[in-house]
Amino acid sequence: MDTILVMNTSNTNNASGDLLAANQTGSLTVYKLLYDYVLPIIVFVGLVGNLTSIYLMLVDKQMRKVSSSVFLMSVLAADTGMLVGLLLVWIESLGYPLNHLPAVCRINVYLTYVFGFLSIWYVVCITVETFITICHPTKIKQMCTLFRARAVAVMLLVTALVLYVVAPIITEVQSAPHSNATKQCQPIAKYGGLHQLVFYADLVLTLFVPFVLLIILLTFMTVAIVRSVKRKQKRTIKKTNEDGNQSSIGKLPQALCWIDWTADLNASRLGAVTTEKLQAVALSGRSNKCWGWDVCDRNSDKTINDYEEED
Repeated sequence: MDTILVMNTSNTNNASGDLLAANQTGSLTVYKLLYDYVLPIIVFVGLVGNLTSIYLMLVDKQMRKVSSSVFLMSVLAADTGMLVGLLLVWIESLGYPLNHLPAVCRINVYLTYVFGFLSIWYVVCITVETFITICHPTKIKQMCTLFRARAVAVMLLVTALVLYVVAPIITEVQSAPHSNATKQCQPIAKYGGLHQLVFYADLVLTLFVPFVLLIILLTFMTVAIVRSVKRKQKRTIKKTNEDGNQSSIGKLPQALCWIDWTADLNASRLGAVTTEKLQAVALSGRSNKCWGWDVCDRNSDKTINDYEEED
């Protein structure tokens, strides 16, 4: 019985080990597929798109005069730097471990932090300009200028360069734990605490704070757009009502003239005005003075009352 139990336990352990090995093999296959084929596609497509966009913006003189173009070009440049860093990592799969050279390792880590910081904050700057355009259009000429945009872009660049200056100091090329032949670009063990501080500070500055700011700005812009649409609808309805009222008022003199004509016609039937005189006035036309109870002759200033006095 004990022998059977030991055999079952042994078989279970072997099955678990085989399953774990299969899962690890499958994960490595997926990772290798993404690393060898998907990553270069992303890198090269991104580089071509970014460089083309930068060239078009540099050629277009009108575009260069817009303050937003400064931030757009800065975003494109930062994203291009990130893609170059990924390209250095991918080149290792071709047998060229450039990223494991001491200088390249530290520079790549440093620039990765810098470009990541700049990329997200330049997007925030573009959103701020859009917010000013939608919510404060009267301040566009004052706030959205080329000088201000260039000053902000340079300030963010200097901030990123100073903020992450410690990153290359705490990083170096080290041997892999189980293979002295394999080199890896990793943080130095004795600076582990400082590395954690840099990591979490970067997480807050490039993820949490920009995300909150973007949500707030987008909320204000959405509210402003909704209010603008409602105001436009109210103005349209008001204008439609005013046009309707003016049309009704414009038809009022014609209605009064018709009442005037009907009253005079009834009076003629009662003998107050002879039919011949009434027809003469009618054939001569009605003037713009026709209002109330007077029917006017365009060729004279006589009215029905004048004809009554003649009688």
